[in-house]
Amino acid sequence: SDVHECYETVVQKNVWYAGDAHSADLLRRRVWQHCKVPAERVPRRAHGAGAMAAAVPADVLLLEVHGVRTRQFTNLTRLTSTLQAQPFARGLRIEVVDFSELAFCEQVLLMQRARVA
Repeated sequence: SDVHECYETVVQKNVWYAGDAHSADLLRRRVWQHCKVPAERVPRRAHGAGAMAAAVPADVLLLEVHGVRTRQFTNLTRLTSTLQAQPFARGLRIEVVDFSELAFCEQVLLMQRARVA
C-alpha cells in the first residue's frame, strides 16, 4: 500500500536576537562594563526577569539625525524648540546627534543618559 506522509515544520522566532531576557541582560551589563558606564547610571534590578529600575533619571532627550541629505529635518531649530515645550521633555536637555559620527562607547554612554519619548 502506498502511504504518503507530509510533515510541515514551522519555526517562529519572535525576537531579532537569540537568547532570552537573561542573556540580553548579561550582554547589556558586559557592554556597560566595557564602556565604563558610571555605577550610578547602571539600572538596578527590579521585579521580573528583564525588568530594570532606572538608577538615575534621564537628563537628555535625544533627537537622532542622519548625515544623508534625503533624510534631514527641514527646520531642526523649530523641531527642537517644539520638543522642548512638550511635557515629556521637562527638565531634559535636547541633544541632536548623528550616531554614525560617534564611537560605540560614546553611543552607549549617551543612550544611558537618554529618555525614550
